[in-house]
Amino acid sequence: MLFCEGFVLSQITAILLYNELSLSCCLFCLSPWLLIQNAKIALDLMMYEKEPGVKSTFVRLIGAHDSIFVILVYSAMISFTSIVDSIAYGKEHLLNLIYLPFCLYLFNRLMDEKAEKLSKSWLPLIVVAMTIVSLAIYFLTQLKTKH
Repeated sequence: MLFCEGFVLSQITAILLYNELSLSCCLFCLSPWLLIQNAKIALDLMMYEKEPGVKSTFVRLIGAHDSIFVILVYSAMISFTSIVDSIAYGKEHLLNLIYLPFCLYLFNRLMDEKAEKLSKSWLPLIVVAMTIVSLAIYFLTQLKTKH
């Protein structure tokens, strides 16, 4: 949740300063924060077990199915920003859409299998690896845009 708090803080700063640089920083940080938050939620879902009265993580707070919906919404937001960036800056931003098929695969696995089976599989490693790959692709497309 610290990533979301950091995003809200940069949004408030951008609004208060009326600064284009601050707003650009806010937009630049949105996709990486969402990618990292998706990975965190997915890993929490794999380690999820029902504990009555304990709300120690975001997944336990809102539930497993709602958390999966949040992953889909964040992925849709990442896809939307990639499409807008491809229109505004260049077609290389469409490479960020590679994350969408992975997210749909993740959605299928999280819905069909039990958390105990998922945590013992290769899926946690795949989630971490795909998050790192997606972050690398995002930063490389952003660097290409800036030069």
